[in-house]
Amino acid sequence: MTASAHVLDAPDAGSAAARGGALRVGAYLLGTLLSVVAAALIFHHLGVADGGRYVTIVALVAMVGGLSDAGLSTIAVRELVARDARDRGAVMGAMLALRVALTLAGVAVAVLFALAAGYERAMVSGAAIAGGALLLQALQGTLAAELTADLRLGWVAACDVLRQLVGVGWVVAVVAFGGGLAVFFTANLPGFAVVLALTWWLVRERVQLAPAAVRAEWRGLLRDALPFALASAVGAIYFRVAVVLVSLIATARETGWFGASFRGIEVLIVIPQLVVGAAFPLFARAAAAGALARLEREMHRVWDACVLLGVGVALVLLVGAPVIVQVIAGPGFGPAAGVLRIQAVALVASFLAAPWGYALLGLRDHRAIVRANLAGLAVNVTLVSVLAAAGGVRWAAAATVLAETLICALYGRAMSRHGVRRLGDARLAVIALAAAAVGALPVLLPGVPLVVRTALCVVVYAGLLAASGALRRG
Repeated sequence: MTASAHVLDAPDAGSAAARGGALRVGAYLLGTLLSVVAAALIFHHLGVADGGRYVTIVALVAMVGGLSDAGLSTIAVRELVARDARDRGAVMGAMLALRVALTLAGVAVAVLFALAAGYERAMVSGAAIAGGALLLQALQGTLAAELTADLRLGWVAACDVLRQLVGVGWVVAVVAFGGGLAVFFTANLPGFAVVLALTWWLVRERVQLAPAAVRAEWRGLLRDALPFALASAVGAIYFRVAVVLVSLIATARETGWFGASFRGIEVLIVIPQLVVGAAFPLFARAAAAGALARLEREMHRVWDACVLLGVGVALVLLVGAPVIVQVIAGPGFGPAAGVLRIQAVALVASFLAAPWGYALLGLRDHRAIVRANLAGLAVNVTLVSVLAAAGGVRWAAAATVLAETLICALYGRAMSRHGVRRLGDARLAVIALAAAAVGALPVLLPGVPLVVRTALCVVVYAGLLAASGALRRG
């Protein structure tokens, strides 16, 4: 029995995953605050037009990063859970080699796209620089799969915070020395270099660290992972492709507004992945053993938590959007608040879909995941292209809501086909929505600063959930 199997089969494995998920969310929220500081410094320093150019390249590189990751980080966790110590080393070696090859190809695509699109020199060089950070991220994320498979999530959370701290320090230094647009694309390089070194030290005795092109492992991984890789790649780009499309259709100022809203959503959309990702080793273990009842039980518990978190986050965005935009980007980005409010609805759908998507991965139903994400991408590309040209960036944001909702619905339908009759606690969802509706009332208080009213809304929402017992159930 492997160390990871022993951990996952222990009676307190669910509690350990929940604690790890809470640590990761807490670390991410702290990291989010740090990233908001960095984003505010960048937008205030660069202004609306250059801020839009910066977000465009960041979105482009993140998009090819999702393509080059191809879901391999998640597949690595699933494979490590099922392998013994010797096989885990071979899997990790092959996975590292795959990630390097795919990431380098993705960076080349990003640079070539920037050239073909006629972006200015600073943006083209920025794509190459940000691509270097992407390579470090790919290596660190692959190694960190070993930590996740063994539920060593405290170290994963520590790496997240450390990376953000280093990144913010670097941005502060660049602003202090008056750096231009191109220099800001180096913001992620130091942080990822530091956490890569730390992660290597943590797993150095557990896995084979040298990338090894093990032909048999490559074939097996690609054969099993290719369908999910396609789905993950589509899922990674479909939201970000809206930013790129807007940059090609709308004006520089509109792109800046849309980009500022996207930066706010981008740092929050990771939260459901962190919550569900912490429990994914349990999903994979139950699915591998054919224990559908156990998988369903674990999925319900995580889905309930995602409902409460998703509605709460959306409440903050709907009420406090002007303050959030002011902090992130500054006074020149006021229209971005309306875009952010619309995209808050898409964020709720992301929270609801995450547990179902990971459960489908545990069940190896890659086709359902592919179909859902391809449908979302098709809707997103079509509607953003049409609506952004006809009605502006708010309509483009509405297109992302429809695409995310469609993916959520298709995931739920696929889980029902697997015999899961109850996807989650509908009563809990109703309680959360009712609590949010009442919790939003403090926004009507006259003469109170919006930031205070937003905080009061959160307090009322959390208080109502606690009084109803929803927090204990979620």
